[in-house]
Amino acid sequence: MRSSVLILATLALGISALSEDSPDEEVLLPAPTREKITFLGVSTFHLSPSLREHLEIAEGFGIQVHEVMPDSPADLSGLKKNDILLRFNDQLLISPEHLSLLVRLEEGATVKTVS
Repeated sequence: MRSSVLILATLALGISALSEDSPDEEVLLPAPTREKITFLGVSTFHLSPSLREHLEIAEGFGIQVHEVMPDSPADLSGLKKNDILLRFNDQLLISPEHLSLLVRLEEGATVKTVS
């Protein structure tokens, strides 16, 4: 069990690990690659039905900002906690996961909010 934990830990760090087949054999693992990713810097959640109804937003659309990371693109663009996000570029937002996917695919985008 201990060797499995060691192998998992070293895999995460991208350093050499001991092979399970032969405890004395060292296997060199590839270093992790660093790729550029786009991020917005917000934590979001689904709109509650009562808030959606109050704001007259169609069912299934819109998400609410829960937290904005300091100095993130979201913070620098003026997004605030409790803002309602409706669109990302030309896409209506249907879930927090949908926003995450769209953000990862884009470099530079516009977000429509209801404040």
